[in-house]
Parts: sequence; structure tokens; C-alpha cells
Amino acid sequence: MSRSLLAFAFALAACSPARHNPAPPTGNAPWSAPGDGQQASVAVAGDARGTVDSVLPPPVSGGTLYVARDGTTAVAADPDRGRVYLVDLGGPSLVADIVLGLRDQPGRIAEDATRRAYVVLRGAGQVAVIDLDGGDLLERRDVCPAPRGIAYDPARDRTWVACAGGELVAFAADGTVAASFRLQRDLRDVVIAAGGLYVTTFRSAQLIEVAPENGQVLAQMAPPPFQQQLAFQQAAQNFAPEVAWRAIALGGAVAMVHQRALTDVVPGPMQGGYGPPPNVQSCGSIVHSTVTLMQPGHQVVVSGALPKAVLPVDVAVSPDLKTLAIVSAGNDGVVTNPQVEVQPVSAFRSDGTCIVETGVTLGYSAQAVAAAFDGSGKLWVQTREPATLQLVGQGNYNAPLLALSEVSRYQGGHHFFHQQSGKLLACASCHPEAGEDGHVWRLDNFNLGGPRRTQSLKNDVTQRNPFHWTGDLPGFPSLIEEVFVTRMGGTTPAWQTIDDLNTWMASIDIARQSPAADPAAVARGAKVFNGVGGCASCHTGAQLTDRSMRDVGTGRAFKVPSLVGVAWRAPFLHDGCAKTLADRFNPACGGAMHGNGIDAQQIADLIAFLETL
Repeated sequence: MSRSLLAFAFALAACSPARHNPAPPTGNAPWSAPGDGQQASVAVAGDARGTVDSVLPPPVSGGTLYVARDGTTAVAADPDRGRVYLVDLGGPSLVADIVLGLRDQPGRIAEDATRRAYVVLRGAGQVAVIDLDGGDLLERRDVCPAPRGIAYDPARDRTWVACAGGELVAFAADGTVAASFRLQRDLRDVVIAAGGLYVTTFRSAQLIEVAPENGQVLAQMAPPPFQQQLAFQQAAQNFAPEVAWRAIALGGAVAMVHQRALTDVVPGPMQGGYGPPPNVQSCGSIVHSTVTLMQPGHQVVVSGALPKAVLPVDVAVSPDLKTLAIVSAGNDGVVTNPQVEVQPVSAFRSDGTCIVETGVTLGYSAQAVAAAFDGSGKLWVQTREPATLQLVGQGNYNAPLLALSEVSRYQGGHHFFHQQSGKLLACASCHPEAGEDGHVWRLDNFNLGGPRRTQSLKNDVTQRNPFHWTGDLPGFPSLIEEVFVTRMGGTTPAWQTIDDLNTWMASIDIARQSPAADPAAVARGAKVFNGVGGCASCHTGAQLTDRSMRDVGTGRAFKVPSLVGVAWRAPFLHDGCAKTLADRFNPACGGAMHGNGIDAQQIADLIAFLETL
């Protein structure tokens, strides 16, 4: 970002929001937070891949804490520091600190029947196998380019891994691949419930039951839509389910914590227009959170909304299956909203509008990212900055606190992106993991004129200005002033925070693509793209966009989008009319001047090529 833009942002700033700078924990290691924009220069011991300076923290994904079946051993994955910690909860005390690489991004965790833990390495395309007794890293198994979820299947003695590219892979006890299937893109979690094998999708919040023998899809379902009656008004708000942050087994069912997005017209460009309606009892902003209990063959009841749960990145269930804990990473530093909701399971078996919060305040201020109950029913919460493990309870401010690492990973842009604006939503609410939610918004009087699909921020969005489909915002300062301040009701940040956000956003890449099923079709499609299809005339350069405004027959000029990672972003086009890439070539959707002159085979080959970008 140019210094002129930064100066403009500084001139806009009326005041800077207080930076998250808590007191150090009282655990076994000191901790200190650097100032805004400063990054810790301490290298992670044993990490040959770089220092904390050179690798910025990844977006928050949640679900990185697991309590072993013995009820007293915890495994905490730390994607920010490239580490996995083994903890004896009886102390609590740190038993082992397993150093990986800063780009490995350890995530979800499972345990087999022989006291081995399996940790998904999202950035490495592998699974780490760890001995829970000795704390040793036994091996790293290649699995797929973008692994996400993992679960152990005791009936078959297999460990299942779900991948964003659509692969579902099972490892036998000896480490060999016992099964490998290809499902749809954007897989998230694997859940074993009542002997059944289930996977979820991230953005569309679907639950898919899969036959473990052959990969056949047995059932597919999603949370139902939600309607909120507005108090004192003869009106209602309608919401659609999306963004399944986490799914876990709950007896014979699956509990999915997810978001819901408004499908009605979003209010006009007023201060806080994306937040709750003014002077109206509401279940939150244009995005709210809930937990849906699902089991194929059974009716799914619409659950009420958790109005103050912003970025519900994790859910945990107590050993007696009566209580759920929901982690809200977006409430870091917002003292009026708890970071952990503790609710009876029964709260999500009714169709009530708003669920009354029964929140837990952390004994030490830090950003919560995961939670788990131990064998005695006590609730433990993992925080990312600083890295701690906390035992919490209702009104318990003096619970044990264990510092997991002394290395700070604070980065001002990362913090800004994940912290809510004060109107019950954060940047990451619509851009989960710095991508997009796949939602098409009906925007009212935002000078946008019609439905607009959320755009992805991955693959260095800082190089794709002007912003928005209409190109009306020239750079980051104007984007933040219009969206975060005006629409989200936030406070104008200082120029340094905008600079930090610019730096952090430039580091976000797309998920690694799986190998193409038909390389010959990809090669033919590349020729269509660069030749008769005419795609390269607008989709050019490293970003595959010339950033111009073009009318391709849709009646108005829109910004040429980047095609890097396009296959991850269904539905397509500015109004989301193309549910598939093939639909984009329908003139009624994609425009009469959009890829004319190519036949059905060329379109199929072109799609094969686009799916590799």
C-alpha cells in the first residue's frame, strides 16, 4: 500500500480502537505482545522453515483441542506456531511440545485404539502421528493437498481424513490407505456417529452420509432455513444456513455449529446497517450463529439463534451429552459478549427465536479458538494469542491457566479481521478463513443495484483494487471506511492497523488444488482459454484479471474477477446466477458476450482447466 493511501487512512481516523494487549499469564512461560504492526522476531526452535517474521499467522479455523479417551490427556494443535502440545490436565502441566513447521498448520485431531493421536497438517497435506504416552512424533503421512477433517472409526479400525479438494481417505491401523473416494469440493469435518460415516461441507453447511465400503452418498441434508419475527413489527427476517465451522458426534446424531445469513434485503447505507435492526429485538446481525442437530432419516428442528456468538469456530459436548460449549472467536476483547457459550443440548431442540446466553468469561483475556470437556465434565478452552489452555466455569475467574508457548503471534491485521465491529459480526463472518461464504446478498441502496455475491479475499486481494463488483472503492482505506465503519458500525482504525491488514491479507493463499482427473482435457482447455475462448484478453497477469470494468452482456459493467482459485467459489458471477462453471456459459446467466463461439466439448475442456487454477 502506498504511503499516500496510508496518509489518507490516517486522516480518516477519528480514533483507534484499543489494541488487544492483555497482561501476561501466570503459567510456566512469560509472554508479551508486540505493538500494532510489529511482529515477533523470535524464531520457533527447531523450525527450519522460517521465523515468526517471515510467516504470518493463518486465518482462524478453530477445532484444535482434543481430550483423549483417558479423560486427562489433552492434545492442542497450534497452527500459528507450527506446534502440537500434549498436556496433563491434572496439573495442568505441559508434557510435550512437538515442533513442526510454521507452514504446516496443524488442525483437527483424532485418537485411535492404541493411544496414537492423528493431527491434520492443513498446510503440508499430511497427517502427523503422535504417541500420546511418550509425546514422540512417529511419522508424517501424505494424504491429500488440502486435508481438513479427521475422525477415528473404531468399528473398522480406520482413521478417515476429509480434504477440501473432495477426497475422503481412510488409513488402516498399519498406516496403509484402506480406502480413497472422491466426493465434492469443500469438505470440512469427518464424524463417526452411531456407526455411520458423515462428512460436512464448509461454506454450504451440508451433512453427507457416506457408505464406508464404496464411497456412495447415502444421504445429504443441510440445516433448514430460519425465520425471525421482529418484535413490534408485522414483519420477519429470513436466513439461510451456511459456513459449518465445526461438526462433532452427539450420541447418534451430528451437532453442527454454523452461521446463517440474511436472505432478505439488507438495510441501506446507514451507520451499522449490517448490524441488528435499530430499536428492534433481534437475534443478531445479518449473520448469526447456531447449532443444528442432524441425523439422516429424522426430522431436523430449526434451532434458535445465538445473538452474541460471533465466529462460532468450535463446539464441544460434555461426557453426559447434556451440555454444549460454543467458542466465539470474534468476541475477543468485547467484554459484553462471552467468548464461550455454555448451553444445554435441549436449547437446540426447539424452534425458539433467540437463545438466552449463558456465557463463560475467560479467567484471562485472550482469543479463544477451541474447547473440550475432560473426563470429569470440566470445560477447557484453548486460546491462540497468547497460546494458553484455561479451565473455565460459570463465574470462575481463578481457574488454572497453562501457558503453552512464549512466542507471540500477534499481528494487527489478523486481529482486526477476526474481531467483531461491535455490531455482532466480523470481517471473517462473511469471509471465513479469509475466503468467502458463497452467499448472494440483496443489497439496498448501496449503489450496487441488485444481488451481489460475496467476493473472495484469497490470493492477495490487495493487488485487485478497485474493490467491489462495481469498482467503486479505490483502495483499502476506502473499503474499510465504507464497509467496516459505515455498514458494520465499527470505529475507524489507525493507519497502522490498515497497513497491518494490507500486509496480512497479502499473505492469504488459496487451498492447494488436487491433481486433475484428466490432464489431457486440462491441456486442451488451456488452449481454449488462451485462444478461441478469448478469456485471456481480460483474465490476464498473475491475478488472472486486468481489473477493468466490462459489460459482457449482463446489462452493466462489472469488475473482471480474478480466476485464481475460481473452482472453489461456486456460485459464480456477480449475482451468483451460475451454480456451476458450466452455467456460467449460459448466455441467460453469463451474458451474451461471455465466451461465445466455443462448442460443448471446448467448454468442458475449459472447465477442466479452470478447476486447476
